Amino acid sequence: MDRLPVDFWPTVLVLVLCIAAEFSLTFWASDLVRERTGAGVAASTGAVTALLVGMTLGRAAGARLTRVRPVDWLLGRALLLSGAGFLMFWISTALWLSVLGLVLLGLGLSLQFPLAIGRVIAASDGRPDLATGRASVAVGVAIGTAPFALGLLSDEIGTHRAFLLIPALLGAAWALVRLSGVRAEAHGVCGPPT
Repeated sequence: MDRLPVDFWPTVLVLVLCIAAEFSLTFWASDLVRERTGAGVAASTGAVTALLVGMTLGRAAGARLTRVRPVDWLLGRALLLSGAGFLMFWISTALWLSVLGLVLLGLGLSLQFPLAIGRVIAASDGRPDLATGRASVAVGVAIGTAPFALGLLSDEIGTHRAFLLIPALLGAAWALVRLSGVRAEAHGVCGPPT
């Protein structure tokens, strides 16, 4: 059985944390909008489109940024931008502010998967197929469990407080990026050479 280096697993965990936050938001953001702003079902559901708008704009701009900034620098800032957008979204009681927070969240989330998967490949020690296969399984588990964990928390402690899971996931991902020694650029995966 092929083994991947020890440095590989923290990069997968960063990817899993990012995906867990993204899918939890996508599944449940409309509930928080409705609870906090009093908006109807249609308006709350429509507000989640702001998340997708932010993600689309972020992917378009992010492709250019990877040519001039290191991956870890971009990923760290994308996580911080997501955190700022989350804070705006979480504290808002006005629909327009919730929508603006979701756009900022989307901008931050947009770069997380592409940059995190680049780090996974960089940490693969020349075995990108094996690395992406293992990462895909981990991502599937995140997609299948994180939104349900947020739903369970919502049932137990309320939607607003349960959403604190999101900054916990983003903060843990940010800390792992800062602490890990993997640099995608050094492996020629993406970004400018270091």
